[in-house]
Amino acid sequence: MPAEPFDIHGEGISAVGADAGVLVAFAGPGDARMFRRRAVRMRPDGASEPIEMLVAELDGVRTYLRRDACGRLQVVVTHLDLQP
Repeated sequence: MPAEPFDIHGEGISAVGADAGVLVAFAGPGDARMFRRRAVRMRPDGASEPIEMLVAELDGVRTYLRRDACGRLQVVVTHLDLQP
C-alpha cells in the first residue's frame, strides 16, 4: 500500500480522514460514512501498483480521494460507486 495510507478516526458524521497534507471532515447533519478502498493494479510492464482511495459519503454523494503516481491528490465527487 502507499507509504502514507489514509487514516480514519471516528464514525458517521464525526469521522475524519487524513494523510500527508489532507484532512477530510463532514460539515452539518446527514447520513455519513467514511472508508478506504484498496486494490492492486497491474501495470503494462508486469509490475503491480497498490492503490488506496479514501471515500467520504454524505447523503449518497461520494467524494473519492487518491494520490496519483506523482503524489498529486485527485478528488472526484459523484453519485457513482467507483473502484480503484
